[in-house]
Amino acid sequence: MKDTGRVEKTRRSRAAAVALGAAVLATAPAALAQSGGHLRVGVERAFGFTYNALTTASESTVAGVTTTREETLTWTSFTLLGTGFSSVRPGSTSLLSASTAPRFAVDYELSSHLTVGAAAFFSWNSITDDDGDGISSVGVGLAPRVGYSITLSDRVSFWPRAGVTLSYVSASPVRGSASASTTTSSTSYLPMWFNLEPTLVFAADPHVLLTFGLVCDIPLLGDVTTQSSTTIAGMTVERSTESTFKQLVVAAQFGLTGRF
Repeated sequence: MKDTGRVEKTRRSRAAAVALGAAVLATAPAALAQSGGHLRVGVERAFGFTYNALTTASESTVAGVTTTREETLTWTSFTLLGTGFSSVRPGSTSLLSASTAPRFAVDYELSSHLTVGAAAFFSWNSITDDDGDGISSVGVGLAPRVGYSITLSDRVSFWPRAGVTLSYVSASPVRGSASASTTTSSTSYLPMWFNLEPTLVFAADPHVLLTFGLVCDIPLLGDVTTQSSTTIAGMTVERSTESTFKQLVVAAQFGLTGRF
């Protein structure tokens, strides 16, 4: 009888332990579904695939003569932390790469499932050929936005967001030691996009969120100003070019977010 009692007691202890473990496992992901007063901090557009469609309209004045030109360029790229492979020559898009730079994001999640926040980014590119000639660019940007978190399951949620991106990019030529160029120039780019970011969020842990989102950056503004000066036989020719860049960006991007 004593052995039977011990066996029964052991079975009850094991059952209680299993029940406790199941309760813990069930409660952990459920914590994700709770909303209100949470901060989300993470890195977005860390890696993924991007399609770009660029329409350029320019007006150039040289020695009092003004000409206009319009052209279209499309390309695709796969990037990891801002670098990767592109279907066009890197120098052709160094001024435009700020749109696909990784973004540091902070969002505050309200009790109504509404989120408010912003993302910021910094980009730097330097492209040179074998002679050391090329171009370098530096860009910064800020993207305020609002969103809404919709719980689909204990671990998965849908987080659509909308906002705008304001950016500034400055570019200048890089000359090798053997370069005989007498031209100096500088380019400034002021783009603005309307952003749509439908995002799926997977909770690897209540505090660790993996994000996958479709990104659509719709161009609103894209003013480019280039100032150059060329000296030939003691004579300096000034050139000013005003361009409009309309860069449409469609991408599938991954990121990592912490929830506190």
